[in-house]
Amino acid sequence: MYEDDHYHPANNDSNYKDSLSDLKQMDKGFHKIKRLGVKRVGGDFLKKMVNVEVYCSGDIGSYIRNAVTGQRYSYRVGTSDEDFLFKLGLATGELGLNAGSLFYDSPEQYETHCFTTLSNASKERWYEKNLTARRELS
Repeated sequence: MYEDDHYHPANNDSNYKDSLSDLKQMDKGFHKIKRLGVKRVGGDFLKKMVNVEVYCSGDIGSYIRNAVTGQRYSYRVGTSDEDFLFKLGLATGELGLNAGSLFYDSPEQYETHCFTTLSNASKERWYEKNLTARRELS
């Protein structure tokens, strides 16, 4: 076995990043979308188009995934479990026809991830729905 067959953090080789990118591309729930974001360049903040990586949840009955991290929750798509998370259907065509929904821990996580702002009324409606779901659980 050769030393360079394994990734080591001290190794500055780009193979690790390439391998991670390859793994993401093999995940059928992984997508890249473009959004107008803010990037820091030197001491300035510039608005420019950026790639946003998202993880979609699958069909009814599959485990819900966090859109930012790809982490799978014990919650299922198509059940009342969805009320515990902020659900978004992206109707721009960027995710394809059968991509599924995006789930976030909160509306604010979505705003940060996709460089957008939701109305306070939308956020309040979600927090009320979420609170009701949590009360019914206990």
